[in-house]
Amino acid sequence: GDMMNKILASLLLLCSTWTQATTYYFVECSTGAHASCAANVGDNARSAATAQTSTTPWQNLAAIDTHLGGLDSLPAGTVLRFARGGAWASVFSQTGNLNATASSRITFEDFTPAWGGSAAPIMHCGATACVSLGNFGSTTYDGGYTFRNFKFDGTTNTSTWCVTASEATQYVTLTGVEVTGCGVGIQSNQTATLKNRYWLITSSNIHHNASQGILGGFSYS
Repeated sequence: GDMMNKILASLLLLCSTWTQATTYYFVECSTGAHASCAANVGDNARSAATAQTSTTPWQNLAAIDTHLGGLDSLPAGTVLRFARGGAWASVFSQTGNLNATASSRITFEDFTPAWGGSAAPIMHCGATACVSLGNFGSTTYDGGYTFRNFKFDGTTNTSTWCVTASEATQYVTLTGVEVTGCGVGIQSNQTATLKNRYWLITSSNIHHNASQGILGGFSYS
């Protein structure tokens, strides 16, 4: 009857608006990569559908700009996986993603490739930073983000920061990361009214940064 038709229509609408989280894979073979990496380097010319398989990855985040409109355009729940044993040159990942939430984040993490890489993915930071979060001057909070099992290394380019956040970021987790070789390991630029809130840094090693390991404050409100 009419009631059943309404229920079916509601279910169809729900299915049409629900988007499954998508995972993309990356392999680059800069300084410090596993010996077998070079024969398995990713290709940014591959389609987004192809890069959802670990054996046909993209090379680096430039592919996100080319194929998906940039990190800020990624839907909540997107997962970006980087090969263990891989190493990336002059990384500068800037995002202020407004789609992400505390429960459906943009996740950056490692994966173990079939070709044998085992060490945590190495991110050789660009001159500014490896990771820059937030939209400077924005009053709208962005996040969450999770970064899992990386080595952020600023030695090569004498990076100012390894990880930096302008004001108004939230729900950021760094777990299992090594942060080294930068001027400042992790910097927070929160203000009195625009916080960097609900950050969690756990099971991580922040060491041998020229000035400070962590600079700035974080908030739980």
